[in-house]
Amino acid sequence: MDHSRIGLPARFLLACLKRLGGRLSVAEREAIRLEVSEAYSLDHDSHAIKLWADSKVEREVRSRSCAKEPMTVKWLESSFRPGDVLYDIGANIGAYSLVAAKVSSCKGKVYAFEPSFQNFYQLCRNVILNKCQECVTPLLLPVCARSGLSWFYYQNLEAGGALHAFGRSIDYTGSEFQPAAKLEMIGLSLDDFVNLSGALKPNLLKLDVDGLECEILKGARGILRSSGLRGVLIEINEDLSAEANEILALMCGEGLVPYEKHQLHRSLYNYFFDRRRGDDTVVVTPEQVPVASRRKGKLSKRDLGPEIHQTPGAIA
Repeated sequence: MDHSRIGLPARFLLACLKRLGGRLSVAEREAIRLEVSEAYSLDHDSHAIKLWADSKVEREVRSRSCAKEPMTVKWLESSFRPGDVLYDIGANIGAYSLVAAKVSSCKGKVYAFEPSFQNFYQLCRNVILNKCQECVTPLLLPVCARSGLSWFYYQNLEAGGALHAFGRSIDYTGSEFQPAAKLEMIGLSLDDFVNLSGALKPNLLKLDVDGLECEILKGARGILRSSGLRGVLIEINEDLSAEANEILALMCGEGLVPYEKHQLHRSLYNYFFDRRRGDDTVVVTPEQVPVASRRKGKLSKRDLGPEIHQTPGAIA
């Protein structure tokens, strides 16, 4: 653990805990762990948002989520309105869910889906810390193509960690990994979730699940074709070209067309979609989607241009 960014009292307690070792009960160790937790400020320009940080990745990555994905933040700021419903699938410890809550003055509704137990714990703590219980609903739930029981595979057990998988131990690069742990869980498709009593349909959908995006979209066809869904953000790995093209074909077939993408790392992009009106199906390839500049103050929805081929009924 990197102790350089926590205070002296916290470092002292951690040193004591290490020396005591097995002489402490589980409850005593948990009490000390809570004592050394610190709340870090999320790097949002306009709203004061705090995140509990028990791990290095929370301190050094999650607390800087706005710098990490500035276009995601701009998309939320420009698109999420009071009264809207956002599905944040792969919410991790809740940074972007809390941004959405704050930019809507807590007058929107966010369903924050996070299936890993260590992140869900922190997600709940962060929702409470920021007094967003009325507008952010944490859900310990894997989302999948078909509802049912399956294994959830943990890439790591660190709070704020990522790269886990449901139903298969395959990461976002398409490579098999040796899980640090696995738990059997109930997964739900989005179309089944939205039919639960009390569940609200989304106006915006944010999907970042480290490689399972296509499977989740297959279980959300009803939601995707709903006219109330205005915009979608999906993380896509263009190195997996067959899957990337399948996602674009599926989305375009439901009338949701990508207008920009933001590069996260090498071939990893966030794609921004909005609903295109009309009867024509727009067929889009990754090469035709313009790359957004990180320097933009706002997302500009560019015209996709004449090189996009429109064919009525080309995609089911």
